[in-house]
Formats: sequence, structure tokens, C-alpha cells
Amino acid sequence: MSPLPFPLRASAAALRRLARTSQAPHFILRGGLMMRLWSGPVPRPVEDLDFLAAFPFHEGDTVDRFVDVLGVDVGDGFVFGALRSEVIWAETPFPGVRIHVETCLPGEESPHLLRIDTGFGDPMNPPPAWFDYATDDDTTARVLACRPETLLAWKLHSLFERGKGRFRPKDLFDVYLLTRHAPLESALLPAALRLAFDSRGDSLDVMERLVSGELGQSPWSLEKWARYRASEPEGRPEQLSEVVTAVSVAIRPVWAAARALPPSRR
Repeated sequence: MSPLPFPLRASAAALRRLARTSQAPHFILRGGLMMRLWSGPVPRPVEDLDFLAAFPFHEGDTVDRFVDVLGVDVGDGFVFGALRSEVIWAETPFPGVRIHVETCLPGEESPHLLRIDTGFGDPMNPPPAWFDYATDDDTTARVLACRPETLLAWKLHSLFERGKGRFRPKDLFDVYLLTRHAPLESALLPAALRLAFDSRGDSLDVMERLVSGELGQSPWSLEKWARYRASEPEGRPEQLSEVVTAVSVAIRPVWAAARALPPSRR
């Protein structure tokens, strides 16, 4: 069996350290690691480590917290070294801090770079929950993480935040996987979806093309899907229309219920 990719192994090592510190309640895991947990039998690549902060936005404070976390010795052979940081999404109400960490894998001297993104300000309903996340050394790390209902709502919003016809195939396929494999509580989905759009100042009406099954019919969309599938074919339907139809059927009642709710309060 080939070793797991570096970002996944290094991210798991970081989680093992986070779980052993007082910082664990202050970093809410989201992104690729949670998608991997809920993608069923389909391998979900992990490119970085993604958190939502439960503390006020401050670049220096975020870096200091990670210095403390990554300096913990858990005996797994990973060594985290120099960090460099930058502010991302600075022009939005939801800024973030991106950290690149020099990371040496067990038995290696040349470091790789692990990217850690921490976002600020995104509201969640339902609130995050504690998970025992299985890492690659047959142990678990107890971490605070977003629930699948929230992740699905965020993914649905991401399909439309770039404008008409500019969705990323990866986001659409993540929605497809979540609706098929994640342990979703249907009663929690409408409020999560409403909040995901309201908090960004966007109308749920932009989802109409998706719930009607009309998304992705342009030649450009079909070409995007074909390129995406060619790069990562496993588990990905050949026809984009198959994915859109499955998602529209799953999401339509949630969308209708979310539209009937009063505006969310952050």
C-alpha cells in the first residue's frame, strides 16, 4: 500500500497535537478533512488544513496559537518548523489567516510546506460538535468540527459566490457526495442553508437553476466537468447531468423550506 499523501499525513499530525492542547475548543475543523470523512467510498483529496476560529481576528495571535500547538511532541516523528503567514480575504467581512509551515515527515530531513487556513466570522447553525477524528496511525484526535449540515450549506453557497456559470466542479461534486454519504439531519438543513446565504448577503433565489436541474448545461460547464473528471476519475459520473439531477432532487425540499424561513440573525 502506498503511503498517504503528504497534506493528509501532515494534517493528521497537526490534529493530534491540537487535541492535546487547550487550543482545541478555539479551532473548528472544516474543509477537506471533514469532506474526506463524509465522502463515502470515493477518495477525497486533501490539499490543506482548514479551520474556523472561535476567537477574534488577529494575524499575530493566530500564528502564536499555532506555534504552541505544533510545538507539542506526540511521539509520531513529525517535526513542524518555521511558519510564515499572510492575511487572506482581507477585503471581506470574513477575513482569514493563511500559514505555511515547514514540516518534516518521519525519517526525512527535507521539509515540505503544510498550508493551514483559518477563517473568521462565519456563523454556524447548527453549532459545531466534537468528533473523534481517525488519523493515519490508528489513533483518534478529539477535535471540534463543523457539522455536515453546515458544510453542505457552505458548499451550496460556494457554487454561486463566483457568479453565474462560474461554479467549480469540485464544489458540485462535494455537494453530490455529502447528499449521498454524510449523516445529515434533515430537520437542521433548512436553517443551515438559510444562514449560509443570509450571512453573505446573498439570496436563495440564485439556487433556482440548480434545484430545477438546469445548472451546467452550457458547453463551457460541460468542458469544465470533463476536465475535472479526467484529472480525478474515480467515483465521478461521466455525465454532468447525472450529478446535477441527483443534487437537485436531494436539495429541492431543503431549498423550499429554507426560503420559507425568516431571515437569519448572525
